[in-house]
Amino acid sequence: MRDAYHEELDSIGDGLVEMARLVGSAIGRATTAILDSDLKLAEHVIEADAKVDQLQHDLEARAIALLARQQPVATDLRIVVTSLRMSADLERSGDLAQHVAKLARLRYPERAVPHDLHATILEMGQLAQRLMAKAAEVIITKDVDLALQLEQDDDAMDLLHRTLFQHLMDDRWKHGIETAVDVTLLGRYYERYADHAVAVAKRVVYLVTGEHADELQADIQPDIQAVAGSEGA
Repeated sequence: MRDAYHEELDSIGDGLVEMARLVGSAIGRATTAILDSDLKLAEHVIEADAKVDQLQHDLEARAIALLARQQPVATDLRIVVTSLRMSADLERSGDLAQHVAKLARLRYPERAVPHDLHATILEMGQLAQRLMAKAAEVIITKDVDLALQLEQDDDAMDLLHRTLFQHLMDDRWKHGIETAVDVTLLGRYYERYADHAVAVAKRVVYLVTGEHADELQADIQPDIQAVAGSEGA
């Protein structure tokens, strides 16, 4: 019975990894669709989100069944509850990738992204995919240090997001209001997607340590400063 119980716990983790890999692929393909005005690829991304939704429903059902049958406590309870929250973050990430693809479909055969912002959106898409790949690795390895790195990695996405707004606020903007709205939405989709990847990593930190990532970083920071001070002395 205990073996079966732990197999169920492991299967929940496997489901989270699969969701992370699917939504990572989705944001990469959605980025290609929006930049290349690829309607067929956009439709594939939109349709594939149903699989992510189904995985989340299955994972929730297994987690709730475990809670009802086994009444886990301590670490096992933390695993189940945290996994439910991670699945919600991953499902929302899939929705955001789908939003990018839907915008590509809406503007087809035109391109939603003007040429001078092509490189920025491409970089945002690639960064989002890397962040989610790292989140998947964190789920597998339970590596707290790697998990804490994601928030620092997310700073690059925030910088790219600000870059978009600088273009939008520039007096030389010549692409019209509709394109400005599209670019604003895209920037928000990628920025929120990255936030969900970071949230997944933070939840792994809580799962492993029982402490929230922000609290753990606050504890670590004085130690870092002390080491730096001793080296400078």
